Amino acid sequence: MIRKLIKECPVPLRREGRGTEDAPVAPLSPTIGPRAILPYKFIFVIFVFLGMVLPEFKPVYNFSDVTVALMVLCNLPAVLLLSPHVLRAAKHYFRRLDAGEMPRYK
Repeated sequence: MIRKLIKECPVPLRREGRGTEDAPVAPLSPTIGPRAILPYKFIFVIFVFLGMVLPEFKPVYNFSDVTVALMVLCNLPAVLLLSPHVLRAAKHYFRRLDAGEMPRYK
C-alpha cells in the first residue's frame, strides 16, 4: 500500500540532476514553492541574528510561536487523514508478529 502511495505522490521525492539523486527535496518546496526557499532561509538567518543581539527576546520568541503554530496547522489535517491507515498497518503488523510470521528481536 505504501508503494502505491509513493508511486501516486504528486510531489517529487528526490531532486533531479546535478548528482543529487540521494538528496531529499527541501521540505518547504511543496508548501511554499522552490522559489521561496532562499528568502525563507534569509529570514531565518536574520531572526537567528536578532535573537542573538536583541536585549529583549520577545519578538523572536513570538515569531517562533507563530511558525510552530503554522506547522501544526499544515500537518494536523494530514495526520488526521492518515491515522486510519497507520492504525490498520499497525494492527496488521502486530497480528503477523503474534502469529509468528515475523521474527521477534530482543
